[in-house]
Amino acid sequence: MANIVKSLGLLALVCSAQSMAQVSHVSVNSRMFELGGYPKLRVNVIADNQDMSRLEFVVQQAGGEEKLMVEALNRFLVLLTGVEDVKDDNAKLLVRSIDSADGMRSKVSIYLVRLSQHRPR
Repeated sequence: MANIVKSLGLLALVCSAQSMAQVSHVSVNSRMFELGGYPKLRVNVIADNQDMSRLEFVVQQAGGEEKLMVEALNRFLVLLTGVEDVKDDNAKLLVRSIDSADGMRSKVSIYLVRLSQHRPR
C-alpha cells in the first residue's frame, strides 16, 4: 500500500511539472513609462509552446504587487500594462509559472528583472 501511495505521489509530481510553463528566456524589450507612472513594458519571452496563459507577470515594489495585463504582440513579444503607479526605484518584474491543473501558482519564481536597469523609450 505504501508503494502505491509513493508511486501516485511521484506520478502527480511528474505530471504537474510537465503542466507548468517552461521559460528559457525573459528580457525587457522596452520600458515605456517613467518612474511615478503606470507600468507599460514590452517583454521578450521564450517559453515551451509559447503558452503565455500559464505565466503571470507581476510588478513587485515596496507598496506591494500588481498583476499586469498581458497582450501578445507576436510569438515572442508581449505588452504588459498595469494601473498602479510604479514609485519604487527598486521595482522588479516577476514572472511566475501557473500550474494549469489547479490554477495554483508554483512556489518557484522563474525570472526577476529590476525595472530601473532599463531606460524608458
